[in-house]
Amino acid sequence: MGNEKLKIVIIDDHQGFINAVKIFLRNRHEIEIVGEANDAFQFLEIIKTTIADIVLLDINLPEIDGLTAGKEALIIDRRLKVLGVTMSDDYNIHLNMLQNGFSGGILKNQFTNDFDKAINKIKNGGVYFPVLNK
Repeated sequence: MGNEKLKIVIIDDHQGFINAVKIFLRNRHEIEIVGEANDAFQFLEIIKTTIADIVLLDINLPEIDGLTAGKEALIIDRRLKVLGVTMSDDYNIHLNMLQNGFSGGILKNQFTNDFDKAINKIKNGGVYFPVLNK
């Protein structure tokens, strides 16, 4: 993740959230969205064929939840950084993300406040879990 564009994949079962993230990122020339998916199956196929740096992964996905999908993605591509995105501020969910190898976990209702902080921390090898620091 040097000076080239940060390649991001967005996974959420609500297309409206994906669209909102794309609008939020549209003028960020340092970021390139290289894929999007509405479920874990599509996401895991994308990871097999696309080079990505960071995944914005909804934790509450149908059929295969985001925790499981993130864990599987990290088996496919160990250098991938997974940023979990959820509506839940349940401490245990965020702790599970950390224990499953995620690099961060942010709340959807705090997305615009936490996105840049999370990305900067993750790019530099750190982790970002504000819910765990409360």
